[in-house]
Amino acid sequence: MTDKYIVIIQRAYCSEYGSCISYDSDLKFFVSSIDAINHGIDMCDSDDFNIGTVRNNKLIAFNWMKRPIKGHDLDRVADEIGL
Repeated sequence: MTDKYIVIIQRAYCSEYGSCISYDSDLKFFVSSIDAINHGIDMCDSDDFNIGTVRNNKLIAFNWMKRPIKGHDLDRVADEIGL
């Protein structure tokens, strides 16, 4: 199956437990990462977003533009964005 790409917005916030990060997405799927990047720029007016790679409805990568970012719990991110 072909990979699809989505925009993922990461937000930091503080709570009584300390600082936290939340994830959100409009879950619009794109067949190319460039289309997803262009959508993210339209959404954010900047490059302050991430691109998720989705295969078989499973988040398999978390990227900034086309560069993979390690250290994210992909299951947690997928759960938070409703994937």
